[in-house]
Amino acid sequence: YLLHHEVIPNADDFVSALHACARLNETGLALSLCLRDKKGVPHAAKASVDYQRTLVKDMGLALPGIMHRDHIKYIQLHDAEATGVIASTVTRFLHPDNPCIVLNESDDRIKISARGTKSLIARGLDLAEVLRVAAETVGGRGGGHSIASGAAIPKTGDAADIFLATADSLVGEQLREEPRDEP
Repeated sequence: YLLHHEVIPNADDFVSALHACARLNETGLALSLCLRDKKGVPHAAKASVDYQRTLVKDMGLALPGIMHRDHIKYIQLHDAEATGVIASTVTRFLHPDNPCIVLNESDDRIKISARGTKSLIARGLDLAEVLRVAAETVGGRGGGHSIASGAAIPKTGDAADIFLATADSLVGEQLREEPRDEP
């Protein structure tokens, strides 16, 4: 689509620039684009390139570290920026038969992104429930949608291992249930 009155007329490029600005905490720059300030376009282009570099770097670190349990694939990272993109990429293109859970350790907690596929959802997968229950097991919080969810858990002791074991068990239980029609 073309946005004839915007400073970035290609809709995909415009959305990508806004997304990059948001991820890089350049909210003022994103606002300037929305207000049609042409002076922000070169800075937004740089932000888009910087964010793409971050994605490539994070993917390069993540892909060799894909691990598995009985029913899930998972990756453990430190201070990564693109955990949702990583989980989506692994689930969609590399391992579509298993949901992918990415654990991202930061200063004070572990943030988690999980992604599934439509075919897994049709078989009974509900990642919102999996992440909610697994996170609560270790004193964290989680939820979201059946196909894409997130959580945050404390960075203490063996919380990550307990979370993963619980999530793996829950996914196994869900996928053993009778298949259901997609909504």
